Amino acid sequence: MWDAQRRYYQRAGIEAWRSATVPHHVTNSVALASAYARVVRGFLADTQTREPLTIVELGAGAGRFAFLFLRALQALDPRAALRVRYVMTDVADRTIAFWRRHPALAPFVRAGRLDFARLDADRDRTLRLVHARRTITANAPASALVVIASYVFSGLRHDAFVTGPRGLRDYLVATGRAARPEDMTLAWRVGGRVATPYAEPHLSAIVSASARGAQPRRLAFPVGALRCLDRLSALTRDAVLLLVADRAMLKRGPLAGGAELGLGRHGAVSFPFSFPALRAWGIRHGGTSLRPSRHARHVHVEGLVVRKDGAAPRTRAAWSRAMAGGGPDGIYAERRRLSMRVSAWSPRRLIGLMRRAGSDAGGDPRVIAECVRPLWTHLADAPPSLRRELRDAVLAAWPNYYHFSEAQDLAFDLGLLLYEVRAYANARTLFEQSLRLYGDDAATRWNLGLCHVAVGHARAAHAAFARARRLAPMLLAAGPVTVKGARYRDLPHHECRSAR
Repeated sequence: MWDAQRRYYQRAGIEAWRSATVPHHVTNSVALASAYARVVRGFLADTQTREPLTIVELGAGAGRFAFLFLRALQALDPRAALRVRYVMTDVADRTIAFWRRHPALAPFVRAGRLDFARLDADRDRTLRLVHARRTITANAPASALVVIASYVFSGLRHDAFVTGPRGLRDYLVATGRAARPEDMTLAWRVGGRVATPYAEPHLSAIVSASARGAQPRRLAFPVGALRCLDRLSALTRDAVLLLVADRAMLKRGPLAGGAELGLGRHGAVSFPFSFPALRAWGIRHGGTSLRPSRHARHVHVEGLVVRKDGAAPRTRAAWSRAMAGGGPDGIYAERRRLSMRVSAWSPRRLIGLMRRAGSDAGGDPRVIAECVRPLWTHLADAPPSLRRELRDAVLAAWPNYYHFSEAQDLAFDLGLLLYEVRAYANARTLFEQSLRLYGDDAATRWNLGLCHVAVGHARAAHAAFARARRLAPMLLAAGPVTVKGARYRDLPHHECRSAR
């Protein structure tokens, strides 16, 4: 199954995230990037390393988080931003090639603040930086290291055990053949007793400690993640900061049916990650854990600091501030509530969410786009102060947009919001961005024409309307069209706003 997992990512490349097959929105947010930037700034103050601090993101996906983190750190502390080298890693060469071509990442590469490396988190012991032409090894280590792992450790190798009064026993699985790991059928059975599961004594001790208890239960042990940390910790002389966002392990319960140990299937596969095992690994390496301020409902974020002298006061203080009020998980929980009760939210509450989801580098374009629909009924008669506030929120958030051809056209949605708050010139810019990024579309052309009318460009408006009618002859709209690709003759009333 794990070999199939590696082949899936190598074959899918960026499509794994572009299609939203592999979950990533919750860990590619401005809120999480801003929280991590604050913690890394604290770690920089604690370590005082002379060389640039190396930040390694495992499985960096589409690259959005790295982009948001570097922007957040620059806005938070420009001097600290000059002291880091962020290294995006992945096992797939196709994904790395995508990053190297992406225009949003190019300025950070030119500034020497961003680099790339191919890294198989399940195997590799060295880190070869593409642009710096440096190889970080156990014999040539970095002074200090930050490791960021978002929904990575849950997808690395796990071993399964059954625990109980008779001790630790193997929980064995047979896999059926399938092209993708998520399609594999799994047949489980209880194996023999295990006294020393691993050649590494500390791993055997951790899993044995996890197995204590009289009640039989299943245990998914993250051996791949802990071995990965063993290899990465050997690449630094002084200190390691680990930042992990992942699915938390399920509550302990009796052995029962459906014995897949919480296996998630999403193109690839993943198990809930055992943060207690991570803490036990940290204790054995002289580390201290950074725990969330309250129980996480959607994404569990936890940190670990391993230093020779054991002290990290500024890192711990920064963590407490960044995770206050539930941190990124609290913001995501509020976004979930918004999706379930759209009509109950007032404009002020929506603006409050936009602010909490933002950072010093601006708001989160995705969160603001989620607020467009619930705001829509309030905008026709909105006071000037509210219109200005919404305009400023969109304009501050748009620089945080990172494009990789996802299905949702955020430029179109945010352009609608700007049009409705009468920021017509700004709306025109975003509709033009929509055309550039997503191609010609009747709704976009029509809305662009309305913007031209509003700013007094009659000839450009006529051309835009004519193009929209050629693309969609049945388009009969008096105002902005709020959906793309619809059967325009059959649009419901709320999808077309009357012109002023």
